[in-house]
This record gives sequence, structure tokens and C-alpha cells, in this order.
Amino acid sequence: AEDWLRNALEETRWAAGHSTTQQAQSRGVALGEARLAPGPETVRTGATFADAAAEYLRFAEEDRGCKPSTVRGYRSAIGAHLLPMFGSMALEAVTVREIERWRSRMSGAREARELSNKTKNNLLVLMHAIFRRAVKLYGLPANPVANIDRFRVRSSGDIQVFSPEEIWALVRAAASEIDAAIFLTAAFTGLRRGELLALRWRDVDFAGSTIRVRASYAAGRITTPKSGKVRAVPMAGDVASALARLGRRERFTGEDEFVFAGEVGLPLDGDALSSRYRDALARAGLRPLRFHDLRHTFGT
Repeated sequence: AEDWLRNALEETRWAAGHSTTQQAQSRGVALGEARLAPGPETVRTGATFADAAAEYLRFAEEDRGCKPSTVRGYRSAIGAHLLPMFGSMALEAVTVREIERWRSRMSGAREARELSNKTKNNLLVLMHAIFRRAVKLYGLPANPVANIDRFRVRSSGDIQVFSPEEIWALVRAAASEIDAAIFLTAAFTGLRRGELLALRWRDVDFAGSTIRVRASYAAGRITTPKSGKVRAVPMAGDVASALARLGRRERFTGEDEFVFAGEVGLPLDGDALSSRYRDALARAGLRPLRFHDLRHTFGT
């Protein structure tokens, strides 16, 4: 210790040229404190990755006001892909090295290879957000995901859509009149699934041949449309005819009632609707495009 302090004194005198003994001793104390100070790897947060993930879900839902469908997607991705690997680990133990190992495993493991590179990148983005929140809340010195390379995503630029003939085949294969009207409206107006389910009769303007999009329905809750803004879309004659037929039913035709109402007047279940949509595709012998591709079809 005495030799180390003597060297520190000499170093300080050399740097300052005319330093006093007191200045040199202060210099030596500062150097000693720097050597003994804990590095980032010795930080103890007292929290696990599971704790940080739970906090981020709370933050996304309560503080940021994310839509229920968004939070549900976050929760599903965290539970299926992040917690099995990192859930029980202390936050400070989830280092760049550990994340790189996980990234390599996603490139090699069979079950991980079934995920698209876009999905893998979404997981990295979600993990980055969790750690960004953890840096603020738990005192982590840095976000370990910040410099992790993303997976390469190649886009062909092609968008898969149905032809008008295929849309009519899908409508004919629908299991019910209400499903047929939904498929037709989706393809000819471009409304998203949640926007269709939240549509009320007051927003259907038959005289003006217009549909006003004011809300969206997902996870049992009515929220704003994805853009956050009300918009109006043109209503084709075939869509107007299909909706007019629905309007002649015995119940759920008031202005505040849902156009595509279930048995008790509430919006239809979105997941069940998508399942019936896939069944209709199979019956019609059509390509297995997503329900969202009906919106793309309108865009063409």
C-alpha cells in the first residue's frame, strides 16, 4: 500500500510539476477510490427479468395507454419467447453475451427457425423496450439490447390480394349472412377487423354512401381506431345492400347497436370470426390469405 501511494505521489508531481504533498495525497485517494468503485457488472438491482417484464406490461397498459390488443400481443410474446430463457435471471445477469447466445439459438434451433426474421426482430424490439424501462427504474447502467444486431429481413414487395371473383366466392362460402356481410364489407371498404366489430348503425350513412370509422374492438374493449382519428370511407352499392339486409333483422338495429352483433348484442368475437373465415376459405378453395389481406384487397 505504501509503495502504491508513493507511486501515486510521484505520478501526481510529474503531471502537475509543482504539486504540494496534500494535492498528491488527494490524487492518491482519488485513484484508490476509482480502483475500488464497483463496475457495471457489480450492480445489484434485486429484480429479475420477469419483474422487469411485468413492470413494462403495466407501464404499457396504464402509463402509455396502449390498446388492449397491443398489450395482449406483448404479453403473449413475453410468455412464449422471453420468460422461458430469461425470466428467472437477475436483470444484471442478462448481459450482451447472454442475449447474443439467445440470438444465435434463434438462428439455429428448429422451433426458432419457424419464426420469421420479422418476428425475431419484434422480440428484440420488445426486449429493448423492457430494458429501457429497467434502466430508468432499477438503475441498470446501460441497455444490453442496444447494440444487438437485428435479423435481416427481405421483402419481395409483393402484396397478396384476392380478385373480385374470389371475394364473391368467399362470401358465398360464409357460414352465415352476418359473416358474408363482414367479408364483403372488409374487402370493399378496407376496414380492419376490430373496426368492423365496433361498427354501429349510426355510423352507416346509406344516404351518403359512407361509413364512418370511429372505434375499434379488441380483447373485449372498445378503443379508438389504430390511427386514433375518425375517418370516413365510401360504401359501395354491394356493401350497402348487404348491410341493409342485416338492418331488417328483428333485434339490434338501433342507432347505438352494433352492426355485426352477436347473439346478445355485443360485438362478435374476433378470434372466432377469423377461424370461420379460414373455414370459408377452405370451402371456397381459395388461397389461405389472412383476414387482414381483405383490407389489402380494398387498397388495390
